[in-house]
Amino acid sequence: MWPKKHQEIPEQPPHGLIAYCGRDCARCDVFLAGRTRDKNVRVQAAREWSDLLNRDIGPGQIRCSGCRSRGPYFVYCTQVCKVRELGLKWQ
Repeated sequence: MWPKKHQEIPEQPPHGLIAYCGRDCARCDVFLAGRTRDKNVRVQAAREWSDLLNRDIGPGQIRCSGCRSRGPYFVYCTQVCKVRELGLKWQ
């Protein structure tokens, strides 16, 4: 999900899908899983995020177009991420 410690992170990816927090949306498991028709990928991402956020997240919630897009947004981005909240105020 997040880059591992000491992993190189490119300064500016060519696609421009960078979240307010600096995360590369095109490499995000929720972003990618939401674009596949493979339900197993979405189920796995839902399990991982449910554990991470300590809340029940279903496979239907595994969809996101990036926090700078017009939606849909992942529950983490809208209900948990304070960086996005501030970014929207400054936009």
